[in-house]
Amino acid sequence: METKLKKELSTFIKNIRQENNLTQEEMAKISGFSKSNICKMENSEIKVSPSYLETICREFNVKEIPIFSCEGGIVHMVEANTNNDNIINLLMKFTITYIDEKGQPEFEFRGNKTKELITKEVPKLIKSKCSGYEVKGSAGMGAPAEVCWVSLLNTKKKFNATEDVSTRKGIYVVVLVCADGRGFYLSLNQGFTYFQEKAEKNNVGVKVARELAKRSSDALRLILKNACGNSVEKYFIDIDLNAKSVRGKGYQTTNIASKFYDINDVPSETQFIEDLEMFLGMYKNIELEMRNGYVEDFYNSILYKSSNLELNDSDVEEKIDDLFAETKNIKTNKLDETPKTRRDKILNEKGIGKYPRDPNESLKAIKNAGYRCELEGKIEGMQHVYFPRKSNNENYTEAHHLIPMSASDDFKYSLDTTANIVSLCGTCHNLIHYGLDKDREKLLEVLYNFRKDRLKKSGINITFEKLREYYNLKK
Repeated sequence: METKLKKELSTFIKNIRQENNLTQEEMAKISGFSKSNICKMENSEIKVSPSYLETICREFNVKEIPIFSCEGGIVHMVEANTNNDNIINLLMKFTITYIDEKGQPEFEFRGNKTKELITKEVPKLIKSKCSGYEVKGSAGMGAPAEVCWVSLLNTKKKFNATEDVSTRKGIYVVVLVCADGRGFYLSLNQGFTYFQEKAEKNNVGVKVARELAKRSSDALRLILKNACGNSVEKYFIDIDLNAKSVRGKGYQTTNIASKFYDINDVPSETQFIEDLEMFLGMYKNIELEMRNGYVEDFYNSILYKSSNLELNDSDVEEKIDDLFAETKNIKTNKLDETPKTRRDKILNEKGIGKYPRDPNESLKAIKNAGYRCELEGKIEGMQHVYFPRKSNNENYTEAHHLIPMSASDDFKYSLDTTANIVSLCGTCHNLIHYGLDKDREKLLEVLYNFRKDRLKKSGINITFEKLREYYNLKK
């Protein structure tokens, strides 16, 4: 089939030249293609370039332009006077033509004209129909992209205090062209770079970045379902761009909602515009959920809600109790007190940024202390009262961060580590928070002296004077 198509198209372009009484040299001047390549195309030595085909058909007012792809032996026919004010026609033309051109030995990215369909023409048309968005397209930077795209961004939103939203960081609507040219997707998507950087910050790889992106997509789908109803669930489908690169696969991972358009069954222009407006509506619903906050704060919030972290003391204690019940007969492994990356702040229900805590760290600290108060036997005359914890029948003690979590901004590494968490009986814990300053200071000094070396190993350096300041102890 491919050989037959190649010969038919070779004959087609040769006939156009001969009917207009032109030599191959003259045709080269008109088309901008070399005489050598025209000769090879007419003799079926190389595939006929769709770009060359379109150029000569327009130049000589040919009624039909065969835009073709030999993948699967499919021939597409587009009228020569096709209205260029049609997004679908331009997307179809780009998808078929550019994929084929990229595979040609003589392909040159820098001077290629077809890429302008996705970088200039389609964005211009979309912008004329969807005002209020920054619309831009990409076919690659210096080299052809595996997955080409056209995005719509609300640039009024900020990603954080110093960065604007972008296709690298933020939420947006995008048209993604499949790497194999079989069609394109309309997608509500997210910048994968944000998740990559978050993973790198915690010294983990791209696999974790994909897991974070998936958690975010799932959380955003739930938000959309609550806002728009069950009707949007049909768009909660994974996309397959036939991508091999990290970036190409990233688009697949960060997809929230999508609709696929097969190159052999594209919709009308009207239908596509309706679909685009619907996806922009989903986009607006997510923005409403963000209110006037930064996108990064919103991400931190939804990722926190899908994690095992907690913000409030009461929630932490409740979670610890649940964990004790679940791990009743499981021994604690050796503590890992190497420096840990500090987590991002999360906005609580009052809009105040707080550092989340991992109940697992508190559980390990209490178990490592043998379910005893760590001040036991260290202060003369101090009484320690215990009662059995109902979840595991062990002594009830409470986890206390020696350096308060509220001081996290002053430290490079996380304070939510077992080196900084002490197991205290209820009496000692309450005394540290609510007792007289002279009694509080006595307890803190003891705790500081037997924890300072472990704190240093966790990358946390602090003097006792500074610790006193955090507890507002008067001199």
